[in-house]
Amino acid sequence: MSFTPDFVPDAKSQWRELDVELQEIVLDELEKLASNPPPDVGGLIEHDFAHDRGGIRHYIFLRMVIDRRARTLRVIGIVQLTKPLPGQAS
Repeated sequence: MSFTPDFVPDAKSQWRELDVELQEIVLDELEKLASNPPPDVGGLIEHDFAHDRGGIRHYIFLRMVIDRRARTLRVIGIVQLTKPLPGQAS
């Protein structure tokens, strides 16, 4: 059974600071995690992934709290880092 993704206000603001394409990618990742939540690890989940676009690798780090009783996956922080792909001008 899937969980419902949710954002605390600070994480929602951090999500809104991403460009629209990265916002959609974050939502897709959350959907995947919500439909197949990781095993219980004390409630805190840290998930990261990368997305390449236009010669740049975007690293996205999601920090979440899982509440199995309420069946929610609450995002408490989002960080984005970027790095030029090898062979790309910096």
